[in-house]
Amino acid sequence: MIIAERESPVVCDTCGEPAVRRTLTVRFAGKGGADVSYDTHARSLTDNEHQAAIQRMEGFFAGVFALRGELKALLQDLEYGAIVEFDLDTVHPDACSRRSEVKVSAAVRAFGLTETVTGPSLALDGLTAESAAASVRLLAADVARRLKDRFDAGQF
Repeated sequence: MIIAERESPVVCDTCGEPAVRRTLTVRFAGKGGADVSYDTHARSLTDNEHQAAIQRMEGFFAGVFALRGELKALLQDLEYGAIVEFDLDTVHPDACSRRSEVKVSAAVRAFGLTETVTGPSLALDGLTAESAAASVRLLAADVARRLKDRFDAGQF
């Protein structure tokens, strides 16, 4: 279910033309929801371009929420500490572009300390939970080692 809530004028980064940024709530039964913003050149909520953008976002976020659920099963121990949570942030496109990328983040806990790392932008299409987790695993291991060093130095 999608509910449009706010809108404001913006300028499209790609073409330089006026656009509208709208914020809406996306909810999926049993999987949660999120407030998301999107840009479109459509001025009216009934415009075909606007309706197409909503449909694309619904499909995109269905994939995001499904992948988030799959990532929960991949929490893992590291040499020092553990990845205790994964999350996905979406990359906000301009009005001429399509939302297609996510950034995977991982919360790393070691020695009572927690830090979050974020990986590079990845295309959601074809992204598996395993490859998403792998995209931040090395970063998470480096953070866990730094947290160990901080703990060993008494900086906690």
